[in-house]
Amino acid sequence: MQPFNNLTQVVTLTGAQLKTILEQQFVGGPNAQPFQKILQPSANFTYTYSKSAPWGGKVRDMKLDGVAVTDGQQIRVSANNFLVGGGDAFAGFKDGTDVWSGPLDIDAFVAYLGANQPTSPPAVNRITVVE
Repeated sequence: MQPFNNLTQVVTLTGAQLKTILEQQFVGGPNAQPFQKILQPSANFTYTYSKSAPWGGKVRDMKLDGVAVTDGQQIRVSANNFLVGGGDAFAGFKDGTDVWSGPLDIDAFVAYLGANQPTSPPAVNRITVVE
């Protein structure tokens, strides 16, 4: 997350658009990702990806608050403005709508830490990897 000083942004994506972005984490596909770049989801979002599945079919079982995400579902997703602008070959973010820009990421992080003491790391079971 640091030391880039990007703006925090929130964008509306459909479930299908979110799946595309998660597929864009992996080498190959139309975005030509040069190496695997795994995004870190919020504590209330989980999914499974298959190492052996072909690009476009790697991501499955996306859940928000334990409920399956549907293709047409509208989801508000937070990321930095670099990613929302399609940086690091995450072009799917550019298809989002209703972009909201907030503070610099470092300022948001400092405010979060100040308001949430003590802070513990989130659970590590948000992403399940299968062969």
